[in-house]
Amino acid sequence: MTEKVLSSLWGDSPDTGLSKHLIAIFYEVNRKGERLGGEDDVVVKCPLIDSNIEASFNWNSPFEQVGQNSLANFQQLAQSGEALDVARVVNTLSKTMGGFFEEIAESATGKTSITKLNSTQIFNGSPPLKITATLLLRAWSDPVTEVEEPMNQLLKWALPKELSPDGSLLLRLAKDGFQESSFLPSSTPTTIAMNYKNRTYKPLVIESISIPSNSPIDKNGHFTELSIPVTLATLTSIDRIDWDNFSTKPR
Repeated sequence: MTEKVLSSLWGDSPDTGLSKHLIAIFYEVNRKGERLGGEDDVVVKCPLIDSNIEASFNWNSPFEQVGQNSLANFQQLAQSGEALDVARVVNTLSKTMGGFFEEIAESATGKTSITKLNSTQIFNGSPPLKITATLLLRAWSDPVTEVEEPMNQLLKWALPKELSPDGSLLLRLAKDGFQESSFLPSSTPTTIAMNYKNRTYKPLVIESISIPSNSPIDKNGHFTELSIPVTLATLTSIDRIDWDNFSTKPR
């Protein structure tokens, strides 16, 4: 398989170059995570700075309010001991019922209606895995091939492949008739894979990418170094099987 590699010169020797485990490899895949190959087989290699993998999970307690709303004011009074003071006033005003209220209020002091059952958390799913990192590009000999070409490729992966110039559905229907291209005229951004530290995360989408335009340049105006913050996300939520499948296999 022939691939076009876009990268700074980090060195290939394990003795003099940067460790391969510190260099992330990005390439295009389809929505199933399969590498495309062919003329589109472009690879970007660069070290990551401040990389972080975030997995969040939606747990909540849907039953914690059951039975509490109607007793909320009483519960607050009872737990704080204020209900006991109220009951004593009632006791003074009414010797018949006041003792009963005082006994109930005294027994309720320091108690709550929260139980293990109504505080049980329920799993409601999880959003896709998030990867945040800063990609480092640095020119050692050629700013164009080592910095600008990798930057351009990353941005091209993040951008939609094509947006239709025809904004009107009626115009497209008149021109192309009832075809798929009339209703869905534009193409979404591509999905990519990232191989880093013995794991290959795929398929990923680039949610955000920032090009710091105030970065240093050479005499011709080409960037000589870029630190590019990116946010990547898996295309879907993942499970244990997906995580195991991220373990590095031959690309």
